[in-house]
Amino acid sequence: DPPPIQSGCACRGDAGLAHVGCRAEAAEHKSKSGDVVGWQACVTCGQIFTGQMDMGLAKAWCGAVQDLDEADADRQLAGTNLAAALRLMGRYAESEAKCRELRAVQR
Repeated sequence: DPPPIQSGCACRGDAGLAHVGCRAEAAEHKSKSGDVVGWQACVTCGQIFTGQMDMGLAKAWCGAVQDLDEADADRQLAGTNLAAALRLMGRYAESEAKCRELRAVQR
């Protein structure tokens, strides 16, 4: 699991530090209005999240949409984001499995 407080963006100093759970809460709030960018990028500096922040948010996003139909566009997007985060962390087998799971739904 990711460290309690971390960055994962280009913000300098304390501006970029946050708990994954806090960023996830903010992203979930914004996504209720259709804006899903908070799950993927810092709203302050605009950089796409990296490392453990990216992975933590990807997992949280999948958790937030798990009750939606598996073919729902938001659930598919969250799953695609998780597959990408897994790949970027070098977890290729898990990424491939997630991609295959998503592809099976799309058929």
